[in-house]
Amino acid sequence: MITTKYALAKAVVDLITSIELTVGEDLPHHVATGMTEPVKELLGSTSREVRGDLGRLFRVVAEDEGVPARREAAFDLADTISGTGPGDNSSTSSTTDRVLAKAFMRLMNDVELADEEDFDPDTAIKTDFPEAIGLVSED
Repeated sequence: MITTKYALAKAVVDLITSIELTVGEDLPHHVATGMTEPVKELLGSTSREVRGDLGRLFRVVAEDEGVPARREAAFDLADTISGTGPGDNSSTSSTTDRVLAKAFMRLMNDVELADEEDFDPDTAIKTDFPEAIGLVSED
């Protein structure tokens, strides 16, 4: 059974890796960075406990990934998030689910609102965004 937390983690990892692996082909570096870095900062600014939870979730997602480049990018993301800074242990309002939902919405809004000159809407289809948000099954 897939949990909501796993589904959100998978969507966030899939979107970040899709955006980053598309750089140079159809997506300028500055546009990709503008989409992914604020989300990574959001994920990394949480409490140690939440970052640890995110790191574990992202590693599970990475282990499930079959494409080597995407798998490596997912593990790198897990290591980056779980290893950032000392964190704020007093944060009780930051739950992993809430942080993942915010990250997912931020990424989706950035993709949706991207200038068509910088980010061709057809790129979304080529980068597996439909699968990441559950619009298309991977069967």
